Amino acid sequence: MSITELPIELILEIASYLDFEDPAPTQFALTCRHIYGIMMPQILADQAEHVRTLAESTYNITVRLSPYKEEVIASSFGLGIGIEPFGGPYRKVEFCVGHNIKDIRCVRGLITHARQLEHVVLNFSRYSSLRKLAVTLDFCVQRPNLSLTVSGNLPDICHGDYGRGPFDFKVEKIKPQIPLVETQQVFVEPRKAKRGILVRIMYPFLKFLGVFAPNSEINDPMPSSSPTISSETTISAIPRRSTVHLALSHEPQLSSFSIESNTLFLPSFYPLTRDLLNMAPITTLSLAHITLHLFDWAQILPSITMPALTNLSIGVKLSIAFPDLLAFLERHESIRILDLTDNEAIGPVKLPPKPILLQLTSLTGNSEYLLPFIQSQRRGNFSLLRRLFLRTPKRTNLHDPLQSHYQYPGDRPIYDLMIHSQYKSRLSII
Repeated sequence: MSITELPIELILEIASYLDFEDPAPTQFALTCRHIYGIMMPQILADQAEHVRTLAESTYNITVRLSPYKEEVIASSFGLGIGIEPFGGPYRKVEFCVGHNIKDIRCVRGLITHARQLEHVVLNFSRYSSLRKLAVTLDFCVQRPNLSLTVSGNLPDICHGDYGRGPFDFKVEKIKPQIPLVETQQVFVEPRKAKRGILVRIMYPFLKFLGVFAPNSEINDPMPSSSPTISSETTISAIPRRSTVHLALSHEPQLSSFSIESNTLFLPSFYPLTRDLLNMAPITTLSLAHITLHLFDWAQILPSITMPALTNLSIGVKLSIAFPDLLAFLERHESIRILDLTDNEAIGPVKLPPKPILLQLTSLTGNSEYLLPFIQSQRRGNFSLLRRLFLRTPKRTNLHDPLQSHYQYPGDRPIYDLMIHSQYKSRLSII
């Protein structure tokens, strides 16, 4: 007699001997479709109860739930009659990824089955590991049209590669080879050579007697000056070896991604992050608080192409040279909103004469970024750019900007543009 022919009550009785702290009940449910239909409601109910306990805990901040309406209580995840597990109208979930496997499994059930969920925030804690982080990130990116934010970093010691980017860099100075010049031997007669030696020996006495004028000193012929050797510095990137193999299980369906963590760019995590950015239909990308070197970004940005990208935000603590950023923008003509708030330009901000970002409608940044874009627009580029936001720490009177005292003289050209009616209605100071 097969186990599938047993009554449902007996199957549940057998399952009651399984420890729900372990993945054994889920593995039992996956044996066949019949067992799955019997076991999964109980498994989801247990997971919902565990999530409710975490959310209501006053000393544990592992899970936070944000409903559409504040009067909705987290007890909607309970086991009441007629209530579907994870059926609460929750819009946002914050999860601190730790070491507890059951926490991760229960939050996975929440993210997978909550129908109205829109935004998930993952905070990497010091108690987690790269594999647990990868598993959590993997089931989050499988949900279609989800907005995901990743923040926090692993501790200083994590698989030997914390705090460093995915590349090592080797700096070499190359000296150009100097061509050999053939020297010609000059034949000197023996009589003249002896006379020259005698004159050099007697020169101090002859000079004292006034035989030689002061300016007629005998000097050795000056050696020919050798050409100046200028060394060229080359920087080569060497990919660092990963200590843990991490990969996505399925094609990601993420629509919005905000990265505020160095962990996603560790040598073991970087291949997963790169595949996620290239494969997912991401329309909104935000980067901030990532303390990588500008040489790292020079290698990372060329490896990323996102055809669906429309909103790009480059925030604080990002050391990206503008030529590298410009090359990334030129490959993503679909960008409509570009936010460079609190990002300081590295290198001269020079735009090419050819048109770029043909769909750009909104630009936010400091005067270093805004002025070149406005000058390029006056030459006929950026025809759809209608909204400009100037990020400055100094508030200015929009109606009479010239009467204000500017603490930052570099912003003066932007303020001068506000006199023209063409930009006065389009430029805002934030």
